[in-house]
Amino acid sequence: MEQSAQVLIIVGHPRTRSFNSALAHEYASGVRDSGRSVEVVQLSELKFDATADPTEVTSLEPDIKRMQEKIAAAEHLVIFAPGWWTTFPALLKGFIDRTLTPGFAFQYESGKALPKKLLKGRTARIVFTMDGPAWYYRFFNRAPGVNAMNRGTFWLCGIKVIGNTLLSVRAKSETDEAEAHREGLLRKLYAIGQSDSKRLKLTEHRTSRSAGTVTVG
Repeated sequence: MEQSAQVLIIVGHPRTRSFNSALAHEYASGVRDSGRSVEVVQLSELKFDATADPTEVTSLEPDIKRMQEKIAAAEHLVIFAPGWWTTFPALLKGFIDRTLTPGFAFQYESGKALPKKLLKGRTARIVFTMDGPAWYYRFFNRAPGVNAMNRGTFWLCGIKVIGNTLLSVRAKSETDEAEAHREGLLRKLYAIGQSDSKRLKLTEHRTSRSAGTVTVG
């Protein structure tokens, strides 16, 4: 049986060769060098209909089924995404809609206002990049994309977010100072990967974890 990664990294940028991807792989290197198993998944390389109505889907695409299995087996999830119009790309939103479905991530219960959380026992980190200052996104815009992911998604599924990392990447600048800044961010994500591995005290590697049944919502 193929072993599943303890740490599952999901890159939500539509471009495979993005700075988000570079950051994600540095985080993965930090995790791997700490002796933990890790996998990086680029959503841009998956084949699924991001605009389909989950309530009308009769069968899940193979890539969506595999991602549900990976999420169910993981102990720690990390989302990398650019902040576009203060939230995240449509590709990532569509992935969430199609993957975190009723019966897998949560389950409605008669007479209760909130659903049962089926992904308890897992943790997550959210990494958001932007061209502007991170403080502006956090305090002026009130970090809507991060809040939607944190409180509106992971919390309802039972996943505990241990950290929100907001990064100003200055992608439009090609000065030596900006390049040095981005190199520093890569080193920072490597260090965070190592820190998270030690902080989480991940279990010895195992191939499966309990979760909701992988079904169509």
